[in-house]
Amino acid sequence: VDQFNNANNCRAHEETTGPEIYKQTGGRIDAYLATMGTAGSFVGVSRYLKRQNPNIKCIVVEPAGAEVVAGKEVTKPLHLLQGSGYGKIPELFDASLMDEAMAVTDEEALEYKQLLGSKEGLYLGYTSGANVAAAVKLLKSGKLGPDPWIVTLLNDTGLKYSELHK
Repeated sequence: VDQFNNANNCRAHEETTGPEIYKQTGGRIDAYLATMGTAGSFVGVSRYLKRQNPNIKCIVVEPAGAEVVAGKEVTKPLHLLQGSGYGKIPELFDASLMDEAMAVTDEEALEYKQLLGSKEGLYLGYTSGANVAAAVKLLKSGKLGPDPWIVTLLNDTGLKYSELHK
């Protein structure tokens, strides 16, 4: 399916994931953030959300040390966020949709991966932990004002990581 180069990747999220998020939140969204592998979900969801409300902040989450979307040199190619931070900007990425890029360390991703498991009973992976860590950082920053609604994706399972960082 050539998911890294196929525009249908973005279109699928624009036609399904974006509308689902918008419907489920009743249109109350201040920010959407997500790690980026192929860029399909980030671009598709952001494209849909920005069409509904151009004031929604769309933020790329990157592994600290592999922040190419933010324009930084890769200093840590071996990070925990599998499926993201490949060290190059994906072909499907549309920078006009991005309002900001945020970095998350391996330690932050691990902390939130473990919290999602112990507090919420969700057996997820590092990119889900990174998305939640970034959402918490954004919330704590106060940039979005009082009582913001932040949407992210929990897009991986903990099954492939069962031997790492128990």
